[in-house]
Amino acid sequence: MSRTALHYDELLKQYEELSAGIRMIRRAVEKARRNGALPSIGRIGNTPREDCEEIARVIYAAAAKQSGQGIARQDARVQMWSDS
Repeated sequence: MSRTALHYDELLKQYEELSAGIRMIRRAVEKARRNGALPSIGRIGNTPREDCEEIARVIYAAAAKQSGQGIARQDARVQMWSDS
């Protein structure tokens, strides 16, 4: 097997592990939602980053509600990365 194929296989494995971790966090957030602690996450993202943005939005909304700032807008985009 070539060096490039080995590198690709390792990257694929890391991506699969990342996706599995995000699914685990999503399940925990959904369980918290069912218990009334958090609002619904909404749609499942097309990428791990989109899933992370949705999860972060829910957590920020819950924190804002708890601190008395009201619920964050449902369509607010969470910007956690430094891209433009």
